[in-house]
Amino acid sequence: MPKIAKVIMPIALDKEFDYFFPSSMNLERGMRALVDFNRKKRVGLVVDIVSKSKIKQVKPIIDVLDSVPVLGSENMHFARLLGSLYPYSKGEFLFMMLPPYLKKPRKSDTIQPIKRKKRPASYNTKFVKADTFLQRYKFLKPEIAKKLKKGSVLICFPQLAYLEKAKDYLQKDFGEKIKILHSQEKEKELFWNWQQSRQKSLILGTRVSIFYPPADLELIIVEQENSPYYFQEEKPFHNLLDVAMLLCRQKRADLILSADFPS
Repeated sequence: MPKIAKVIMPIALDKEFDYFFPSSMNLERGMRALVDFNRKKRVGLVVDIVSKSKIKQVKPIIDVLDSVPVLGSENMHFARLLGSLYPYSKGEFLFMMLPPYLKKPRKSDTIQPIKRKKRPASYNTKFVKADTFLQRYKFLKPEIAKKLKKGSVLICFPQLAYLEKAKDYLQKDFGEKIKILHSQEKEKELFWNWQQSRQKSLILGTRVSIFYPPADLELIIVEQENSPYYFQEEKPFHNLLDVAMLLCRQKRADLILSADFPS
């Protein structure tokens, strides 16, 4: 008996589109599907599966692109929270959480399933003030080491050059756990790093990395948090600080804002 997939697209419209698929097709919530959208083959994201549709003529799913879900319920909830903060659709935010490699109609069977982690009841926010990164790192280092015993840590940097310079210090202490995420990476390289960083990682990233949070996130550090480079100057406009605070509230992860003076 056929089922109905509720599919969302990366468009400025909060709407789910119905497509049917046979019960023999391995399709789950959070997987990508190839669909006919406006007479073109497009990549959509399945956000729900139901038994019936109110639409009379429902198109079929053309193909399933993943063997396991690429985004989970936490990502979908996070997209809804972002939609309450900024005037953009859930689809636009969900597709920001996909590496560019997955936004194209490519099949992927290398992604490992990730289990949801039980979150603590509360979280903490701190501000670290010192003149240089090296001075601040003396405080950050034990915080990073403590959190890495439980899960993953994300450190955001305002610019790639800043990230590369800071990596030299971090490499000595956490070399084997470090993963790099930034928008200037080649598609395949970013996709591989995204896969490797989904749990038990120390992620060093620029602004884009805040949309690729690992499932077991324990701590976010926003380094040089007063930097103007944390503002996204093209649609969808956003401020990384706002997104980081929202993400920490959702995941009950600690947040450290680090700079020479507070914003």
